[in-house]
Amino acid sequence: MLNNNQIKPNNGKRLKVLWVVNHAMPDLCEHFSLPKTTSGSWLVSLLDYFKKQQDTVQVCIASPSKLGYTETNLHGITYLTFPESRIGKYIYQKTKSRKVAERLVNIVNPDLIHFHGTEFPYFEGFYIYKGIPTVTSIQGLVSEIYKNKAMTRFNSYISFFGKVYCLFKHFSLYTRFLSEVRQIKNAQNIIGRTNWDFVRSFSINPNVSYFKVDEGLRNEFTNVKWIGNSLKEETIFFPGDICNPLKGFAFMLNVLVVVKQKSPKIKLLVTGDIRNKNDSYSRSLKKIIKRFDLCNNIQFLGSLEPEEMAYYYRTCSVCFIGSAIENSSNSFIEAQSVGIPIVAPFVGGLPSLNMGGAKVKFYPLNDVELASHFVFQCLGYRTDFYDLNNTLFFNREDESYNFDPDRSEIVDKGLEYLNVYKYLVGEATIEEISQNLNFDDKRMQELSEKFF
Repeated sequence: MLNNNQIKPNNGKRLKVLWVVNHAMPDLCEHFSLPKTTSGSWLVSLLDYFKKQQDTVQVCIASPSKLGYTETNLHGITYLTFPESRIGKYIYQKTKSRKVAERLVNIVNPDLIHFHGTEFPYFEGFYIYKGIPTVTSIQGLVSEIYKNKAMTRFNSYISFFGKVYCLFKHFSLYTRFLSEVRQIKNAQNIIGRTNWDFVRSFSINPNVSYFKVDEGLRNEFTNVKWIGNSLKEETIFFPGDICNPLKGFAFMLNVLVVVKQKSPKIKLLVTGDIRNKNDSYSRSLKKIIKRFDLCNNIQFLGSLEPEEMAYYYRTCSVCFIGSAIENSSNSFIEAQSVGIPIVAPFVGGLPSLNMGGAKVKFYPLNDVELASHFVFQCLGYRTDFYDLNNTLFFNREDESYNFDPDRSEIVDKGLEYLNVYKYLVGEATIEEISQNLNFDDKRMQELSEKFF
C-alpha cells in the first residue's frame, strides 16, 4: 500500500520542510499587527514541537497575505507570505499559482512540501514539482460540505433572506470543491485522522498513501479538568463560529427553545458576537432570538483566546456542537481532554474522534428532540429508562461520568509528523518508524476493500 519515494538520505543535514498553510500563524500576525484567526489552531502545538527540533529539522511556513511577498524570521522559523487574492481564494489561477510556487520553492529549496489543508486553490501550483516529495493534511473537506449541501441545513425559522445567504455560501463552495478534488487526485501522500477522511480521500485517489496522525492538543488544554458537580449554574458552551451557517448556531437556537421549557434560567455561552452584524443571516438569527425571548439566556463572548476557551470548557455544564458536517473538530477534541460532557451530531469524522465513555452523546443531524434530551441528561435532569432485555434501570447517576481521557493519546504529535517526513524523504523505512507512527495498514486495507 505504501511506496517509499527512494529519495536519498539527507546525510546528516537538517531536513528542510516547507509548510503551505491557509492563514498566517499567530507569531507572524503579532509581528505585523494583523488580526489573528482562530482557524488552524492545531498547527500552533505542532509548530511548538518543531521549534524545539531545529537541530534536525527546519520548518519554513508560507501563507497568503495582503502584505504580498515578505520574508521574516521569528524564533528560528522562516515565515513567507505571498499575495492574497479574493478571486484566488475561490478560483484556481493557474499561471499565478505556479509563479507563487516557483518563487517560494526557489527561496526555500525544500526537501519536502507539506500542504495543510485542501480547502483553497492556493496550493495547486505546487503540485507541478514532481521531484520534491509532498504530503497533504486533510482538514475540512469542502467537497463533502458542498455535496451534502451542509450550508443549507436550515433552522425552520430562518428568514427568506437568511436562507438566500446560506444558499449563496453553498454555491460559493463550488469552485473550491473542484479545486479540492484536483488537489487530492494529485496528492502523493495524505495525512488524515478519521475513517471518514480516509474513505473520502481514497474515493478520489485510490493510489495515494495514507498516514493516520492525530492532531496535537494545545498546551492550554492539557492540565485543565472539568469542575463537574461544583457547578452552580446550568450553562451550555457553544464553541463554534456562530456566523458560519455550517457550524449550526441556528440549530442550537432550536434546541435552546426546548431546553428553556424545563430550565428557564439556562444560559448559553457562545463564541463570537452577531449583535453588531448586519448580514441577512445574522439578522435572521437575531429575529429568532427575539421571537422566542432568548435574549436573557444567551451571552455572546466574542473572540476567545485558548486560555479563555479552556476556562469555559472547565466551568460550563455541557459543550454543544451543532455542525452540519465536521472532520476533525478541535472543539470536540479539546472538550474531551478537559472532561466536559459533550452533545454532538453523528456526522463526518466526529465518531472516529470519540475516546469513549458516557460523556459524549451523539444525536442524528437536525434531531432537535434527541439533542435536547441529551442536553437534559448532561444537566442532571432525571431521565428514567428501562431495558426490558437486561432488566437494568438507568438514570444520570448510573452513567459513567468519571471518564478521564488517557493523556498519552492526546500529547504532542510532533514526533509522528517528523517520522512521516523522514519516511517520505527516504531517511527511514516504514518498519523503523512504525512503533511511533499511528498507522494501521491492515485497518485501512479493510476499509478500502469494504468501500471500493
